[in-house]
Amino acid sequence: MRLSIAIGSAVALLGCTTLTPASFRAKPPEFDPIQGGPVVVLAGYTEPEAWRFNANGITFDYNRNAFSEDLARLVSGALSGAGVAVGEGGDPITVRVVYLDFMFQGPCIVDYAVKYGESAWAGGQARYESSNFATACREALELAAHDIVADPRTQLHLGED
Repeated sequence: MRLSIAIGSAVALLGCTTLTPASFRAKPPEFDPIQGGPVVVLAGYTEPEAWRFNANGITFDYNRNAFSEDLARLVSGALSGAGVAVGEGGDPITVRVVYLDFMFQGPCIVDYAVKYGESAWAGGQARYESSNFATACREALELAAHDIVADPRTQLHLGED
């Protein structure tokens, strides 16, 4: 009986932890003013949405669709902060997180895809080196949002010259 309690406690301590976008507290990157819009930034969803990675010996479950929603929030916030009209009825930019992982001792890697209107998906990757996975993944998510906004295809989609 004591052995089964000890094993159950060990599994509870060493089991999976759920990771959410709020865990990283990523903030939209800042840009100089950008002309163009209106645009709406949407989260693209992927199956299966549940995924996991290991960081520092702990297994983390996460929902890729929740991270896609957060990436959309970051891109939307960056565009809005740069003066772009963002909201309903705008020309859509759809973003999704395809893969999120923390390599042993860093970096954190975010593979993402972007779709402008009815175009085909275009992939990209952001990565940030840090042995602290929370720092690495926060910075990688912020970098992904930065790269999407700074991408010439985004500027073209917004009507920026």
